[in-house]
Amino acid sequence: MSVLAPKIDKRTSEEILEEIKALVPFYTPEWNVNEDKGVGIGFLTIFVNSLKAVIDRLNSIPDKNFIAFLNMLGAKLLPAQSSKAPVTFFLSEGITENVLIPRMTKVSAGDVVFETEKSIMAAHGKLQGIYSVVPRNDEIFEAPLELIKGSPTTFELFTGKNLQKHILYLGHTELFNITKPAQITLTGFLKLPNSTTWEYYGEGANKKVDWHSLTLPTKETTEKALKIEAHALYKDATNNIILQKAQGEIKEYEINGIKSRWIRCTTKNIAETKDITVDTIQAGAGCIIQTVAVDGAVLSIPIPPDMAFYNDVPLDIAHPIYPFGLIPRLYDTFYIAGQKAFSEKGETITLHITITMDERGDPTPNPLLSWEYWDGNGWSAFTGISENFTGTGTINLAINNFPELKPTKVNGQENLWIRVRLIGGHYGQESIIVYAGTTSPSYTAVTTPTSYTTVKAGKITPPQITKLTIDYTVSPITLQPLHHCLIYNNLEFEDVTKESKSKDNKSFNPFKALEDKHQTMYLGFDKKIEEGPISIYVSLEEQFYNPDNIPDIAWKYYAGDGKWLRLEILDGTMNLTKAGIVEFIAPSNLAKCKKFNNDLYWICVVDVEDKFKPSTKCLPPKIKGNASVIGWTKVLGESPEYLSESLNLLRNLPQTSLGFRLPINISQSVTKGLPTECLPPKIKGIYPNTTWAIQQETIKDELLGSSDGNSNQGFVFSKTPVVSEEVWVNEIALSEEERRAIIEKSPAAVKEIKNADGNTTEFWVKWQPMDDLLETKAKDRVYQSDRAFGKIGFGDGTHGTIPPIGRDNIKADYTTGGGKKGNVDADKITELKASIPFVDKVSNPDNAAGGSEIEILEMALERMPQSIKNRGQAVTLEDFEWIARESARDIVRVKCIPNFNNKRKPQPGWVTVIIVPESKEIKPIPSLQLKDKVKDYIKGRCSNIISEHIYVDGPVYVDVMIETTIYVKCIDSAPSVKNEGYTQIKAFLHPLTGGYEGRGWEFGRMPFLSDFFPILEVIEGVDYVESLSMKVKSDGKEETITEDRPTEIKLPLYTLIFSGEHKITVKWRSR
Repeated sequence: MSVLAPKIDKRTSEEILEEIKALVPFYTPEWNVNEDKGVGIGFLTIFVNSLKAVIDRLNSIPDKNFIAFLNMLGAKLLPAQSSKAPVTFFLSEGITENVLIPRMTKVSAGDVVFETEKSIMAAHGKLQGIYSVVPRNDEIFEAPLELIKGSPTTFELFTGKNLQKHILYLGHTELFNITKPAQITLTGFLKLPNSTTWEYYGEGANKKVDWHSLTLPTKETTEKALKIEAHALYKDATNNIILQKAQGEIKEYEINGIKSRWIRCTTKNIAETKDITVDTIQAGAGCIIQTVAVDGAVLSIPIPPDMAFYNDVPLDIAHPIYPFGLIPRLYDTFYIAGQKAFSEKGETITLHITITMDERGDPTPNPLLSWEYWDGNGWSAFTGISENFTGTGTINLAINNFPELKPTKVNGQENLWIRVRLIGGHYGQESIIVYAGTTSPSYTAVTTPTSYTTVKAGKITPPQITKLTIDYTVSPITLQPLHHCLIYNNLEFEDVTKESKSKDNKSFNPFKALEDKHQTMYLGFDKKIEEGPISIYVSLEEQFYNPDNIPDIAWKYYAGDGKWLRLEILDGTMNLTKAGIVEFIAPSNLAKCKKFNNDLYWICVVDVEDKFKPSTKCLPPKIKGNASVIGWTKVLGESPEYLSESLNLLRNLPQTSLGFRLPINISQSVTKGLPTECLPPKIKGIYPNTTWAIQQETIKDELLGSSDGNSNQGFVFSKTPVVSEEVWVNEIALSEEERRAIIEKSPAAVKEIKNADGNTTEFWVKWQPMDDLLETKAKDRVYQSDRAFGKIGFGDGTHGTIPPIGRDNIKADYTTGGGKKGNVDADKITELKASIPFVDKVSNPDNAAGGSEIEILEMALERMPQSIKNRGQAVTLEDFEWIARESARDIVRVKCIPNFNNKRKPQPGWVTVIIVPESKEIKPIPSLQLKDKVKDYIKGRCSNIISEHIYVDGPVYVDVMIETTIYVKCIDSAPSVKNEGYTQIKAFLHPLTGGYEGRGWEFGRMPFLSDFFPILEVIEGVDYVESLSMKVKSDGKEETITEDRPTEIKLPLYTLIFSGEHKITVKWRSR
């Protein structure tokens, strides 16, 4: 609103011209003043313009007098304010020591200069791991890799994918070499099989290689038996758990650098298994077959082979077969497959072969056979076998200590194979051919005997197998130690093979719970952090936290020997509830330890009350009895909305037309049930070696001038606007006694310079700034400053002393800067103005904020009368609002609500201040930094009785949506009319620049449906508006207003409207 004085003369140029024209007939009737041209009209226009200029000066006299009055009272324009940004210093690779970043180090974003606020020690150790744990739920969460690298991302603490697993791995290369379905007996293991899962690694029934579950027994036939026995898992553990492995091979797999065949046990309930201890674990393997006892061993019933081949010809083993064909030749091969029989490594395998020799052949054959098996790399020969298939009868070929066979493909069929090859001799001859002049026979077929000297008929005796079966003896299952035993807990492997092999060794816990008692975040650094101050910036998304329910956070570090000690810090994050910097001096006993499988230097952040809870778990309490309020009400701003569990209760609650449920009449029993949890921090980044930088430039020892001893002297800084200053006056003329008195009173306010002889040559005293010199005494060393224009003024000897006469005896240290240009985006501050050794680059991870321009005169004329009225003290509602405006230039709207607390409940003694920052966004929302700034500013200027009961927040926005149908005059104008309609509606509904006058909307003010007709009808090309409706939405509740259903909506004082999603339908009708 304007505070300009009413005009003395309100006439416009047109009105003055009409008045003169009306007087002309009375004084110069011969002059026709109605003519638009002519000399007379020209002179008349000149006269009117001159008179209007005089009137304008007359009308400005009250305003000039008002400004002069304010100047007399010492009113000044508020100076520009500097923005502030976190700046990270990145060190060069390979550096082995910390780097000091001095205070006032200059960095810049183009020509916008920033200076660091404090000195920090940039640590050479890099952040390598960020984890969070929730012990009560046995959960471990890892931050995204982007968070560690500094890339934009968001990580909600204590939520995400749970990485925690508790696994016992049992490894044995030979015992677990099982390819067929098998029965596995677990003795002495867990009493609660439902909380555990047993798996093997290898092929499943679908041939997929992965971890496959061991299931409860089914009707499927099993051939292998595996027994695993553990001791001391439970003192009374005598029960057996029988599981079954389906079809598929247990394959070798590498776990934690160890290759073996593995079976594992996973528990999902650490509470039931964390106290288990183990002395030994042993295993043994055997067969499940129909058996009879033979001398303490077990003899299987003979079984046929799976298949057989003569070279590449399949043989039907159910009928008599010729293993080498009817005409055996050198290197003919007989293949025998037996997946079941040939898998028994170390046992005795017996092949029962019934041979019939063909009587047509030579009765004295002399073949040489090689018996071989596939070992994975090639065909190896069995030792000690001399059987050559040369006699009729049954051969019982026993192979003791049967070797390990590997699967291979023969003629495309994968199985366990042995083969018999004809590598020498023969089973008879087809013919004997003697060439003329030779004595050596040639063994070949005879086609044309006329060319040969002698031809004799050959005789062949091929072996025929009429029956072939295989059986094997199996020793009873004997237990033996595992090759490997590993446990996996809290993301770490531990090799307990030694402990598992003998009862003499120390027992171990296979399933270990987290050591933490409370949910904790861990930060791991690759190198030791030393000295300090170490500065870490924690970037957080803004969330609402009840000031009365802030979590208690403790920082700790690992000091070796399993000890975690408290780390003393300066916490700028208010216990991880807002973005800020954490500073500390690194302890000398910070030690490295292995955690989450990372050997790092760890610092942890403990939520000692476990208050942080994910939003999905922050459920409202169950409200019993009658209450006229939802259990958790919506708090001002973007805070969570808490709903009652009872739908019936919701239906009976009183509500406004928008569904706002007013928080009143809450009984004590209900308020006691309100939850105390907080939403967990949403971390956007954790940046070591980061400090605050202010958009300013420091000028040291600038000479302002010389004092001539006159009163009311003024001096000007060379750069403006001034953010802060220190003014020094050289008072060398003071006596020794006077100097000592000043030094004793305030040693920091003196700079004494001596020459080589020890004599004082300069004695600079810092003078103090005052807003108004009228409040000072004659001997006070004070000055008055106008930072907006870079001016200072001294007293007159009555109010403030006059600086002593001297040459160049007034100087200043000051900072200059400020303005909106300092509000740069993230990653824009990239230039280091002065080189620092080993600093590679700089950057700002978050936007710079808080910069504002010098106050404009119009705003000052509104504020200054209020400042004179309140004298810097907030007493009335209006005082609170204006003092809030003073705190930051970018606040354009303020509303003070008395007796209204931070939970949006009426409560005496509370003051809620709603602020809206300057912004072009459709919903301007104040940042946490701005809200804290306003709150701190007000707290320093109000009664201490309510200073702790001040709440600052942004408004609750109400969504206004327009739906209309417009007819246009011309079909060609339809697109432009539609676009302009959206533009006009959005502009009209903007909370800060909307409305008819473009000054925005008041808090709690709703537009009327009729307001939109003139907005749309004045658009060029619009014929008429056929229909118009308005929807108002807030807190999920929606109200529709139409011409037929006009409804008066009353909004709470803390709400502002904003432009929602509109729907405009454009039509055209031919005439």
